[in-house]
Amino acid sequence: MKRIALVMKSDIAEGLALALKTVQILLGYGCTLYIKETERNIIGEYDNLEYRDELHLFDDAECVVVLGGDGTIMRTAHKTRLPILGVNLGRIGYLAELEPDELHLLKELVNDNFVTENRMMLEYSVEKDGKCIGYDSPVMNEIVLSKGGYSVMPEIELICNNEEVGKYFADGLICATPTGSTAYSLSAGGSIVDPGMECFCITQVCPQSFYAKPLVFGGDSVLKFKKGKRGHGRLHLVADGDLITEIEDNDLVTVKKSDIKTTLIKVKKNNFYSVMRSKMTEI
Repeated sequence: MKRIALVMKSDIAEGLALALKTVQILLGYGCTLYIKETERNIIGEYDNLEYRDELHLFDDAECVVVLGGDGTIMRTAHKTRLPILGVNLGRIGYLAELEPDELHLLKELVNDNFVTENRMMLEYSVEKDGKCIGYDSPVMNEIVLSKGGYSVMPEIELICNNEEVGKYFADGLICATPTGSTAYSLSAGGSIVDPGMECFCITQVCPQSFYAKPLVFGGDSVLKFKKGKRGHGRLHLVADGDLITEIEDNDLVTVKKSDIKTTLIKVKKNNFYSVMRSKMTEI
């Protein structure tokens, strides 16, 4: 692949230095690069480098190289269906394929010597006052119903395929993809799930129960969440870290598997379990 959109986190010194080095390496391999117009002043002018507005950044590219942490990779996955190769500028970087000292492996991308992994994503809607509000952006990691800044613990009802699963007193419920199982869900005590699977991982946040255990539902399930009759205050609906709306009495949140998948590029021979072992030692 030689037509590459480059997304970067250039607001820190390490990010800028990595971006400049990556640009020089890829141009040296004969690539054509597409970069956001807002980066022009810090990257400069090069042959075979085109600056684009964000709306058209991915139009002519074959893939995306993302320089940043998992959050930057997730935000990119919301915007494009192109395959993504991440270079880690974050603390852990589960989604990133390369570390900053491995930029020489970009040659494998240019020479088409790689494999791809498809990752399940979520779609969701909220029913308020009988009106259903759908959201276009798919979710890569998790959807969270949280009490936010309220001090009172709410009750959250969980329904799977129109059958009641349970009512939970907790600070929140996390509905994660297998990819998201190593993110917030893991921090809350959830299970680690192979990202090649298709399933929903439900984890309680600070539950008021001795028997709170994570649950895993099949990928074709339709999950629904609503505020229970007990407990007080509103719930915040958060998708991949972004606050979407507040959930009040009688609102209904529906979550299911999206038809859209994120495609990640792998140029190294390692697998999920070797990455997991390595990353766990960094936490």
